[in-house]
Amino acid sequence: MTENPHPENDLIEEFRRLGENLKGAMQSAWESEERKNLSKEIHSGLNAFAETMDQAVNDMVESPTGQRVRDEIDELTERVQSGTLAAEVRDELLGLLRKINVDLEEKVEQRISSKEDVPPVDEE
Repeated sequence: MTENPHPENDLIEEFRRLGENLKGAMQSAWESEERKNLSKEIHSGLNAFAETMDQAVNDMVESPTGQRVRDEIDELTERVQSGTLAAEVRDELLGLLRKINVDLEEKVEQRISSKEDVPPVDEE
């Protein structure tokens, strides 16, 4: 019976062979016609998708809804640039703060007056 004096070399050799086999399989798969055809199909599909999306965007932009959206964006831009929007926002904010303050003052007055109406408790 012949024994290998260095069995670890066999293990190393088998891992090397495995690496070479995997490398060959991957290279073969990469160079295969099937992979090349799949790559072309994916590329064509992505191009068709991009064309369809581009057409959908163009259709939307040219539609009445798209025109309204563009008009509203133009109007908003004009209001921002002219300062009109800032003035409107300031006025709305000022009105809101005034209302909050009035409501808060009323609640504080009610709470103070309700405490004054309660007779003090006799403590003995």
